Amino acid sequence: MKRSRIKPYSLNKIAELDAETPIREQLCIRAHGTPRKWEQIVHRDGKRFLIHRVTCLGAICECGCGEFSRQVDPHEKHSRGQGGKLSLENSIMVKRSHHPIVQNSYPMWSKK
Repeated sequence: MKRSRIKPYSLNKIAELDAETPIREQLCIRAHGTPRKWEQIVHRDGKRFLIHRVTCLGAICECGCGEFSRQVDPHEKHSRGQGGKLSLENSIMVKRSHHPIVQNSYPMWSKK
């Protein structure tokens, strides 16, 4: 069996990831992408947990560049460490190579 990348996460984090699935799907649709739903089994504290996940394929980067990307991921305006959460208002879908670019600059937030 393939090892899970989120195995060291707490039970609260596992529940949070599972609860984010509908938001990730809506963010993907907003970026004109195709949500690919899948399930991940995580073993934690001797128990098995099923997490519903979403990957966004074939979408437009929302950082302001408008480039098409095979895969985009959510990026929060206010990081989780600053109290931000994944939401339609606080998140945009960004291609992976643009995450470092938008880390300290948010031109896309001023457009709205």
